Amino acid sequence: MPSTMEAPDHSRRFFASAFYLLFFAAQASILPFLTIYYQQLGLSGSQIGLFAGIPPLISLISAPFWTGLADTSGRHKLVLSTGLLGVTGAILLLSRANSLSVLLLAIIGYAFFSATIIPLADSATLHMLGGEKARYGRIRLWGSIGWGLASPLTGKIIDSFGMKISFGYSAAVYAIVLLISLGLTHSLNRLAVPFWRGIRQVLADRRWLSFLGLSMVGGMSLSVVSSYLLLFMNSLGASKTLMGWVMTVSTLSEIPFLFFVDRLLKRWGARRVMAISIAAYALRALLVSLAKVPETMLLIQVLHGATFALFIGAGVTLADEMAPHGLNATGQGLFSSAMGGIGVATGAILGGWLYEGWGGAGTFRVMSGVAFAGLLVWLTLGKGLRES
Repeated sequence: MPSTMEAPDHSRRFFASAFYLLFFAAQASILPFLTIYYQQLGLSGSQIGLFAGIPPLISLISAPFWTGLADTSGRHKLVLSTGLLGVTGAILLLSRANSLSVLLLAIIGYAFFSATIIPLADSATLHMLGGEKARYGRIRLWGSIGWGLASPLTGKIIDSFGMKISFGYSAAVYAIVLLISLGLTHSLNRLAVPFWRGIRQVLADRRWLSFLGLSMVGGMSLSVVSSYLLLFMNSLGASKTLMGWVMTVSTLSEIPFLFFVDRLLKRWGARRVMAISIAAYALRALLVSLAKVPETMLLIQVLHGATFALFIGAGVTLADEMAPHGLNATGQGLFSSAMGGIGVATGAILGGWLYEGWGGAGTFRVMSGVAFAGLLVWLTLGKGLRES
């Protein structure tokens, strides 16, 4: 492998860092406000729930499709550019939606094209880091910074000029991200085996099955928190200002964990770090379920960094290590599909059913048990997983 891959230069790190910074800034200007936009369009509660559940189901299929296409064709940069162009077009269509059919088309398009972006960016970043792959977290933390900076800024813009302007703002940022993506370098490794044989190898590998299973548990856990934490806080009498601060604390908590995750990976290995992240979620969900005063969520949400940041850092590393030669992007797509597709969709549906029948405290108590059970299965069945 060329020496430049072993010691990536500052320009490569700049392009990767700038990519995550602006990509998540673009997402933060749209995603947190979509339910408000749906409400403004006159959608009912059930319709809003349907549109919110579509993206993870679409990504379940589209993430492996796009990443597999990139690996088999060797056109990673073209596939990534296509995804970014598709997302930009979907956002512009979303801003002009005047019927349910147009809105549905825009949401499906957004989910279909966006599913390829982060898996390909992660694969490229790991390739550019070469022998310093454990430093992935220090690049990825710029995404948290982008999200944290853009969310309040977009809120102020919407308050001043209305919801529509955020779509134009987001599309403009995505256009810049597209230009930056041209500076990313992707692996040119040829497939060691035919694509579908490689997929069959993955699905027959106990290490991969246990990894994807825990990824689903992680996605469920994160989905329940993102979907129902604020609803539970509202039932405890929390103000909207407090909710905003809780989200800010969550975002800021990611940064130190992403910055130091490389040291944890080197010391304990990716498998143990992933186990720690799930254990932290089980604890976090239990503490949320026991909360009686909404202000305590400010302290509990500090654990968000130990759940999301460590889970992403370890998951991306494991997917890259275990992927068959030449299928690195596909490995990231499978991880994304299990976590952000099956896991998130299941968490949203299961969490809604639990919340309706068991209330907020019961929901988080059950999810704490689910996370703990998933951890036990991972530790039991995943003993063959290689350490990083």
